[in-house]
Amino acid sequence: MLHQLDVVEVAIVGQGDQRHCHLASCAAVIALADNRDLDHVQLMKHIKGPDFPTGGQLLNSKTELREIYKLGHGTIRVRGEYKRESGSAVAPTS
Repeated sequence: MLHQLDVVEVAIVGQGDQRHCHLASCAAVIALADNRDLDHVQLMKHIKGPDFPTGGQLLNSKTELREIYKLGHGTIRVRGEYKRESGSAVAPTS
């Protein structure tokens, strides 16, 4: 099992550049500093899940995400969204 700081690092890498993601990651690090015995499930209370700057639908179940956080690696499945514009043009929306 990975050390809890590794779990926080994985979460930060997967969260893009958005400010709220960094604040959530900082909250997790502070919680871990207060209690070194936190497990990945308790850390996930601070870091809700991967957040991609381009959007998209996250297809993983909560159980799968917990396992990814626990192991520190795994496959995140994301589905893009689109809309049809005039003619046959397709425009990605996330």
